[in-house]
Amino acid sequence: FLRYEIDEKLGTEVAVNDLRQPVQITVSNPIPIIVSVNIISGLSRIIAWNATSGRWSYDGRYFTYARKNADSFKELVITDTYTGLEKIIDDLFSVPIIFPMTDAFLLFSESDLYRIKEQSGVMEQLEFNENTTITDISPDGKWILFTDETQGRKQEVYNTETGEQFNVFSDDTIKPYWAKFSPDGTLICFCLYNDDSDTWEIYLYDADFSSEQPLDVEARVPYSFELSGNFPNPFNATTTITFTLPENEFTTFNIYNITGQKIRTLVSEQKTAGTHTVVWDGRDDYGRQLSSGTYITVLKAGTKTATGRMMLVK
Repeated sequence: FLRYEIDEKLGTEVAVNDLRQPVQITVSNPIPIIVSVNIISGLSRIIAWNATSGRWSYDGRYFTYARKNADSFKELVITDTYTGLEKIIDDLFSVPIIFPMTDAFLLFSESDLYRIKEQSGVMEQLEFNENTTITDISPDGKWILFTDETQGRKQEVYNTETGEQFNVFSDDTIKPYWAKFSPDGTLICFCLYNDDSDTWEIYLYDADFSSEQPLDVEARVPYSFELSGNFPNPFNATTTITFTLPENEFTTFNIYNITGQKIRTLVSEQKTAGTHTVVWDGRDDYGRQLSSGTYITVLKAGTKTATGRMMLVK
């Protein structure tokens, strides 16, 4: 993560105005520092001074960042953390956005795109459109997801090997604010706002661009964790309960009476993502017919829980 320190030897200026109450302190030119934290031990260490935009390589060996020199952020540093050796690349025009690849880094600076080899430091400029915002890159470095700002957040994909690009979605009205690859690069995740339900919905799609055909957003259905309730309600003989799971999880669906006693387990197994239905016949786990009244439904999947109410009328 990035933090700032005060070091007057490196140009930080601190001005104190004690004539005002409360005392006003102004800090100019603080020193940006990149710190690495071990999430297991909690220990931290400084890995780069005068630095920003740091990223690790996928294997954790190389760390690259933009370093501030006397003029501005104009040095890109690639550090081999195994040997401690550094490679310095000059002539950066602004603070870059850095993305790791399998054996290189992608550098996005003022609409210019570069590929930089980890070991050699050789930098190659790639053909790329202006007025775009890169949102993510596939783990193998072959595909770049980006937003075409000239067409109102239109999502496109760029092939770093061939330089070809095309739309991600076949429907031009699908304009998510961002899109990301899954860690293994097989899925694309993005959010869309649902005006009808006033909620954000998460979509997952197969990241298969081999045919270079846009994805059909109508062919997929976004899933969220939801207990939709039962129909009919109230009911006499049987009722059907519908629920939706966003991912494959071990799921339980239990029914309780109004005093909190569990009287029926309808689901207790691994379930796939999607919409499911289950039927209750108004009986308990022993097959005994229950009396009229209100019954509580509890759906659990992973760490998520949803509850509902059903009315049995005899």
